[in-house]
Amino acid sequence: MARNDGVDRTTVRNVNLSETKIAHTQRHNEREKDVAMFFRMSHPYYLHTISMTELYQTPYKSRPPIIDGLLYGGAYILAGAPKIGKSFLVAQIAYHISTGKKLWDYDVHQGTVLYLALEDDYQRIQSRMFMMYGVEDSSNLYFATAANKIGNGLDEQLVCRRC
Repeated sequence: MARNDGVDRTTVRNVNLSETKIAHTQRHNEREKDVAMFFRMSHPYYLHTISMTELYQTPYKSRPPIIDGLLYGGAYILAGAPKIGKSFLVAQIAYHISTGKKLWDYDVHQGTVLYLALEDDYQRIQSRMFMMYGVEDSSNLYFATAANKIGNGLDEQLVCRRC
């Protein structure tokens, strides 16, 4: 028995099929974009960037400070002219973090520190630390005078250090 409601069932079925094909094509295109992005991101020279708009619209959780109001977790580059005290500054920061003692009236959260003194030897480090702190030592401060390079074994050395 045929319906007589004025609707052409063939047209309705064709519209539904067209919508299904469009949805399938959109999903397929999204997958292709994802695969292309994956291969682009896995390239050794890939540089991930975000727009300022994306930066502003993305909520980020703040990192807890290591030294309140002064130093947060992450990588830092300390640069300056020779012999102005860069190594002394880093040794002082490292010692205070390893002991949890205040540094210049800043509260310090105690932690374990690995100081890579790659231009020094142990005798020079010993002299410097003794001159700065006398016999007050710290079991949470470790020194190394040689290490592999970043991307060429350093990561593995740091992991193995914890073994």
